[in-house]
Amino acid sequence: MYFFCDSSFEKRKTATGVIRGLLYQLVKQYPALLKYVLPQYHERGADLFTSFDALWTIFMNAVADTATGQKYCIIDALDECDQESQNTLLRQFQESFDPKSSSGHTLSIRMLITSRPYPEIREYLGGFAKKDLASFPEAVLDIRKFIESKMADLQQRKSYTDKVKEKAAQLLETKAEGTFLWVGMACKELDPVASKDAVKILEDLPRGLLQLYGDLLNKAFKLEGKRQTIERILNVVAVSLRPLTILELAEACQLHQGQEEKERVQFTIEEVESCRMLVVVQDTTVVLLHQSVKDFLFEYDIKQLEAHANLAYRCIEYLSTQFHLEEDDLASDRFLSYSTDFWPEHAKRADYVFHVKDAQAEFFSLDSKYLEAW
Repeated sequence: MYFFCDSSFEKRKTATGVIRGLLYQLVKQYPALLKYVLPQYHERGADLFTSFDALWTIFMNAVADTATGQKYCIIDALDECDQESQNTLLRQFQESFDPKSSSGHTLSIRMLITSRPYPEIREYLGGFAKKDLASFPEAVLDIRKFIESKMADLQQRKSYTDKVKEKAAQLLETKAEGTFLWVGMACKELDPVASKDAVKILEDLPRGLLQLYGDLLNKAFKLEGKRQTIERILNVVAVSLRPLTILELAEACQLHQGQEEKERVQFTIEEVESCRMLVVVQDTTVVLLHQSVKDFLFEYDIKQLEAHANLAYRCIEYLSTQFHLEEDDLASDRFLSYSTDFWPEHAKRADYVFHVKDAQAEFFSLDSKYLEAW
């Protein structure tokens, strides 16, 4: 069994989503384990699958079933779950699996959890065997091979001399601090420059991911006339409750209004590209490059409550101007669907920052046709 947590997807960053995904795989591999699910399902119906406590109890009963043999489970990037879900899962792991815990007991399951080493995660998992992946000698060799591959590609495309290639590779290995992501982003910075400037570009890049993010953000802000658009894109993508399509992002940020759809998509992609790899297009949706980008933005640039409030306002504005009563509209207009589903949650997460302004007064009036339709 495995589960890849991902902060960009609502269903992949919650404790309930994690345990539901694992339980589904467990039952699919061992159909006999349905005997632990069905009684609860017959009693509670579909509500069962939204209750973490109920699903966890079923999961623990299922993994304790020795008739189905030893089981193995991987949970990747636990740190990408929301904070409440992290705490919920960590408490359960500690209580259920920690041999030092009074309730810890032997089960026919082995679990591997990967995460960045945040203090609160270390605290809960302190009783378990742990290993820093960067401490493996193979990790150094792997990143060296990655750099060699990137350099071979750049040498072929940009006609690097052996001397430039060697010096660039040395700088990449020295500054990456064992981080593949840093190498990938640094090599992206080399794409548009001539071979004679490659070494200077790398020399000017800061060490470490957060410093690199800051450098890239500053460069993006210096693009003429782009700062406001880049800030809007970063704010929306950082707090969106599911990945937005390119057209949804265009609506959320009010980009290139009045353009035909084909042009609007292309122009919006170009705006995303101006964000210097902090935001990327992935499978037709726009997402932050990595969870660490979100951490960086929330710490140094973005005010979360304000960002949620602004997106809530935009959703309400869109509902007020675009909402039709035909059900088919929700399927054909994705941002209409997003606004319908998520404006209340954005308003909730904005806390005291969100308040009804004059622009939203009609939506919230007692006889509002928009509120009634919503």
